[in-house]
Amino acid sequence: MVSLDITSPMLKITPQIVDLDVQSGVPPQTDKFVTIENSGSGTLNWMLSEIPGWLELTPVSGSAPAVVDIGINTDSLSQPGEYLAEIFVSSPEAGNSPQSFSVRLTYIA
Repeated sequence: MVSLDITSPMLKITPQIVDLDVQSGVPPQTDKFVTIENSGSGTLNWMLSEIPGWLELTPVSGSAPAVVDIGINTDSLSQPGEYLAEIFVSSPEAGNSPQSFSVRLTYIA
């Protein structure tokens, strides 16, 4: 008897929430990132979507494992306050696609 264990690629995103504080006139933090991993098997290609103009993510697509750097475009922040973005990560191969992570920004004047 032959037994096959078939597992599809599965998206794993860490962390689920990224918090950023930015003060007007001060360079924003540059050490924030999320990791995209394949917790299943096989090849996992991914793509980000729903990215607002104030958020800079690099890269926006690739293959797992990957690190996505998070930056802030302060020119797009018109006024102080709280900003929230839910970023979707999709993969045509993943059995649990799409997944998401959130970026919470506090902009202080």
